[in-house]
Amino acid sequence: MPLSTQTKTNTTQLQSDEIWHHHRGVDLNIYIINPTNKTLSIKKLGSSDDAELQVLVPKHSIFAAKPVVLHQQNADGDHIFSLVGCTMSFGFDFSDFRMVGKAELLNLGINSEHNDLLQQLARLQ
Repeated sequence: MPLSTQTKTNTTQLQSDEIWHHHRGVDLNIYIINPTNKTLSIKKLGSSDDAELQVLVPKHSIFAAKPVVLHQQNADGDHIFSLVGCTMSFGFDFSDFRMVGKAELLNLGINSEHNDLLQQLARLQ
């Protein structure tokens, strides 16, 4: 799935593990929330020295992704992009996929120091 530097993914939850693969473009931050222990971790997906080429998003996690570099253009004026792929674990079913709304995301009980980030990630409905 190509992502431009002007977009982010919606906040979602799956009942299966998912592996994100970086193919090309700018690095992405993948924000992974564990709803059980109320923690948020940030994994950098990409080809830079401090990034990983693959990131595992564990089942039941709530997650979203957005480019590390926002609103950047190359010399030709084209927006810079990320090309990523996702591999679902065996047994994935689309009925296990769900969008997580703003109210639910903000009421998970995640540490308040992450409030601004959660506001950015929340899908407005």
